[in-house]
Amino acid sequence: MHETAALRRTAGYTAVAVAASLGVVFSLPEAGLPTFLDPWTPLFGALVQTKLFFSTFTTLLLLVLLATYGRVYREFPNRFTRDPHPEL
Repeated sequence: MHETAALRRTAGYTAVAVAASLGVVFSLPEAGLPTFLDPWTPLFGALVQTKLFFSTFTTLLLLVLLATYGRVYREFPNRFTRDPHPEL
């Protein structure tokens, strides 16, 4: 794979992960106690949303990394996989 194609693919995966993470964060109701019980509720809700964003983002990127590793591993001949290019 060419370097520019790899860079475009990485940027695409990252953009999709960011969009999906933002979608998850904003699709859920706000977390926290009612405002009249705790004056720090907006800060707590923002913290929970930030943690949810980064947790979702990291999980999605790890899944992409796992899929990429599996695709690359299948292309390498070794004693556990068949040689994908026997004519070489």
